[in-house]
Amino acid sequence: MKILKQVKQTEEKLRNTFLAKKREAINLDIIKKQLMTRSSLLGVAQAIAEQIGMDALLTDINQQVWGVACQFDLFRPVLKWRTGCSLKQPISIKVTGKL
Repeated sequence: MKILKQVKQTEEKLRNTFLAKKREAINLDIIKKQLMTRSSLLGVAQAIAEQIGMDALLTDINQQVWGVACQFDLFRPVLKWRTGCSLKQPISIKVTGKL
């Protein structure tokens, strides 16, 4: 009788483990979709933050140039590229005027 009781307990543990893993497997597709959605939203948020930073930088440059009565002779953004988790975009600027 003791052996039968131990076997039933082992069976119950294995059944519970199986059911828990089955629930995880059923939800795996949903979890993967959520992860992909979060990853894409994070990429969009990073791009927006980088663009906001670029806009603020360009505004500061423009205000400084106009503040000293200069003018832009050249303003040429170059193609963007990603390095690691940051986005780089060089800009060629030529400003003329008297300081």
